[in-house]
Amino acid sequence: MEHAISNVMNVSKTMTIKEAAAVWNDPRADFLERWGEMFDVRLEEITQYHLMKYQVQRFSESPQSIVDVEMRSLIALLKHVGLNG
Repeated sequence: MEHAISNVMNVSKTMTIKEAAAVWNDPRADFLERWGEMFDVRLEEITQYHLMKYQVQRFSESPQSIVDVEMRSLIALLKHVGLNG
């Protein structure tokens, strides 16, 4: 009996936000698009600096409720790959 090979790619902490969002099987991935546009860094390289810079930039563009969802989505992704966020 042959086993089907899964085409599902696992999210890795060495992926960029954009790469991870594309394969993360979670509805919150939709809220990571702006993150991917702002930062082309690996998940494992994200620091508090990135989080603060993102908030400052996004508060000038979007309501706090949207920014909060985007922040929580990234933190959930970081936890998903074993990073504290």
